[in-house]
Amino acid sequence: MTPAEPRIARIDVARIGASVIGAPLAAFVVCALSIAFAPRLGVEPAFAYRLGLHLFVPLWVVFACVLPLAQSGIRAWALVGVLVVPGLLALLGVPR
Repeated sequence: MTPAEPRIARIDVARIGASVIGAPLAAFVVCALSIAFAPRLGVEPAFAYRLGLHLFVPLWVVFACVLPLAQSGIRAWALVGVLVVPGLLALLGVPR
């Protein structure tokens, strides 16, 4: 690869997988966190629910556009993991 070659030209399977599979997972976890924790910040639960639902598609698109630009597939999946794993752990610890 030459230095002048654009980043998007060197797409590999791992980055595509992170974009296709990891982007909706990360968007779902971020939205679920906003639904779960926004009422603790004084936001009405109904508004937090609407906010989480309306943020899902834009976050999905942003993650799907950003993840293929990572330097490698491992870094793309690491970004997904950094968002998903702590988010799921936080969601599992939220009292109902």
